[in-house]
Order: sequence, then C-alpha cells, then structure tokens
Amino acid sequence: MSIKNPLSGSIRVPTAGEIILDDPDAKGEILIRNENCWKNSITCISPAKAFNLSGLQTAAVVVPDERLRHKVVRGLNTDTVASPNTFAAAAAIGFMKKEIPQIKAYPSDAGYFLWLDCREMAGGAAEMARFILKNTGLCVSPGNQSGGNGRGFLQMNIACPHTLLQDGLNRLRDGAASYGEYVISRC
Repeated sequence: MSIKNPLSGSIRVPTAGEIILDDPDAKGEILIRNENCWKNSITCISPAKAFNLSGLQTAAVVVPDERLRHKVVRGLNTDTVASPNTFAAAAAIGFMKKEIPQIKAYPSDAGYFLWLDCREMAGGAAEMARFILKNTGLCVSPGNQSGGNGRGFLQMNIACPHTLLQDGLNRLRDGAASYGEYVISRC
C-alpha cells in the first residue's frame, strides 16, 4: 500500500501491526522516487504513537542532505528538544513519596500517565482536579474519566521535559496542600 504524492511519486507508509495498515509486504521503508525530493526531505520517525512510548521522548530524524541535516541538528539542539526524558515516571514517583506522601503515585502499565491515588485526601478527586487547575494552572485529569475504577484517582501526563515535569510536580504539591486546607475550612 502506498500514498500517491503528485510532486514526488509515492511514499510507502510504515506499518505498526494492524494499527496503521494490514499489509504483509510493508517493510517500514521510506520510498521517495524523485531524487531532488529525497535530498530535500526531512523524515521524522518515532515509536511513540505506535507503541505508546511518548514518555520516553524517543525519535529519530532522517535527513539525507548533509547541509540540511546540519541545520536540523542545530535547530534541535538549540531548542533543547533533543534531550530524552527516559526516567520521568521514576523521578515523579520519588518526588511524590517525599513531597506529597498522602497521594500515592503509580506509573501506567501502557503509557505516559502517572496515576495518583488521592483516596487519603479529604474531598473528591474530580473537585481536586478543578481546584488545582484554577489555583495553580496545572491540568490533571480525574481518574473516573477512564472508568469506574479510576474514582478517587487523578491522572498526570508526564511525557514532557524534566523541567516541565518538575514544575508540574511542584504545582501539584502546592495545589494538593491548598486543596486540603480548603476542604478543611469548609467543614
């Protein structure tokens, strides 16, 4: 199976099992028939979507032309987007144990979300998520959006650079403390 591009010929779509296409002949190669288009191409590849590995922030960029490749590498390094965040879940769980012991953190078995068990906190997780967003700007999702077993939990996306993760964890810590005080003041 290929996608027809009138400018360059055809591009063969890589496969990830039956998620993208069911083609036993697909080899995952990139095929551009026009040599000029090939030399001016920039192809980004990543296991993130196909294998749900966004938290690893792992990808590759294929740039055949050396001059263009130099510009791409310089841009990636200048914007510091080439720094992987392999141990985000472990770092976040360590922070939670030390800074917010009343909320237990669990990594997702298949993804880049941290599950936050808030059942020891006064109040409810959905209300806490709204409070944290309003008071700190951190957006965490109520766990019950993923089904009944998520009641009492929050989900936090940790597929981000370390500096953003640290900022989010600090906001979570401050928001959880403020929320606890808020709930107690209403009693």
